[in-house]
Amino acid sequence: MKVLVGLFNAECNANIPLTSDLSDFDLAFKDQVIEKMYVREIYDQAGVEIIPAVYANAGATGIVEKSAFESIENSFLAVIQKHLHELDGIYLYLHGASYVEEIGSGDHHLLSMIRRLVGPYLPIAVLCDPHGNLAQEYVDECTVLRTFRHSPHSDRDQASQIVFQCLLNVLQDRRPIHPVYRKVPILLGGERCVSADEPLCSINQKLDQIEADPRILCCSYHIGYLRHDSEH
Repeated sequence: MKVLVGLFNAECNANIPLTSDLSDFDLAFKDQVIEKMYVREIYDQAGVEIIPAVYANAGATGIVEKSAFESIENSFLAVIQKHLHELDGIYLYLHGASYVEEIGSGDHHLLSMIRRLVGPYLPIAVLCDPHGNLAQEYVDECTVLRTFRHSPHSDRDQASQIVFQCLLNVLQDRRPIHPVYRKVPILLGGERCVSADEPLCSINQKLDQIEADPRILCCSYHIGYLRHDSEH
């Protein structure tokens, strides 16, 4: 099996006096993508061939300039187009809280363009930060979507393995699966989201119980991100 991997990470704060251009991103291509995403061991153990796309990491930053985002997105789409005939699935890390000039969510736009290119059936698994913003359309374009459980993100490697295993299950078993998106009547500010404390501690325990159900591959609680004016 062949799985394409890539990363786009920009946690954008609109309330700071700077924008991000390409120089603010740690950019990597080809084999460097695999090393920076720490996925080689996971994929080697599963006997999966990795096709690297793009690694674009700006961390916490200001709003992303449109031209910078379009350069990153076009690089993603070019690699996918080149390998489309041989892909069995796609694994992405998309932080989820990006904001791009004249576009809005870069994560949502990128996933939408990828889905448009690959069609409705190719499995796409997305690992994201719990601060990632969601919308029904975004969820519908994924096959698997899961966040880290813990803040600070001590379970990032574990979450990567879980999401990859979910993707592998879909590829091996051709199991019919679709994501479900629900808004729940609880809203947490980022400062209340240390996972060792309440209420997130109890929420995570509930998520673990839900994931124990064999009918459910994975489950997440998304805190969302409030530091830019996003409809999501």
